[in-house]
Amino acid sequence: MKTMKIIYIYCFDIDLKGFMFNQKVKERFDLFVRIFYSIFSIILALLSLKLITWAVSSLLELSLDPKNIFEGVILIILSIAIFDLARTIFEEEVLIYKDPRKHSETRKTMTRFLASIIIAVSIEALMLVFKFAMTEPNKLLHSLGLFISVGVLIISLGIYVFLGSKAELNLKMKVEKRFEREQK
Repeated sequence: MKTMKIIYIYCFDIDLKGFMFNQKVKERFDLFVRIFYSIFSIILALLSLKLITWAVSSLLELSLDPKNIFEGVILIILSIAIFDLARTIFEEEVLIYKDPRKHSETRKTMTRFLASIIIAVSIEALMLVFKFAMTEPNKLLHSLGLFISVGVLIISLGIYVFLGSKAELNLKMKVEKRFEREQK
C-alpha cells in the first residue's frame, strides 16, 4: 500500500463577524442566492411544462385505454405539484424578503408547501383507487397506504402549525412582559 506524504497545509482565518455584518458582502450573497433560486425555479417550471406535454400526448392517444388516461392524469398532477413548488420557491426566496429568524414566516412557507404536497398525494391516491378498481381490484390495498400517508401528513401539519403558533404566542407574551418591566 502506498503512503501519502503531506506537503502543505493551508489555513484560513475568516472573520465571520465582519463577514456577517458587512452590508456589501450580505447584499452580494443575497443577490447570489436570489439568482440561484431563480434559476432553480425556472428549471422546475420547465420540467413541469415538459410533464404537461407528455400528459397531453398520453391523453390525446385515440385509444380509450385506462392506462393512458391514468398516466396522463398522474403526469398532470405531478406537473402541478412541481410547478407549485417552483412558484413557492420563487415567491419565498426571490420576490419576498423574509427574516429567517421569524418562525411565523418559515411556518407559513412550510404550511403552503406541505398543503400542496398533501393535495397532490390525495389526488394520486384517489386516482389509484379508480385505476385499481377498474383494472386490478386485488391491489386496492396499496391505495389505502397512500390515504393513510395523507392522514399522517395532515395530522403532522396540524401539530406543527399548532405548536408553532403556540410557541410564537409565548415568545410574544415574554417580549411584551419584558417591555412592560423596562417601562416601569
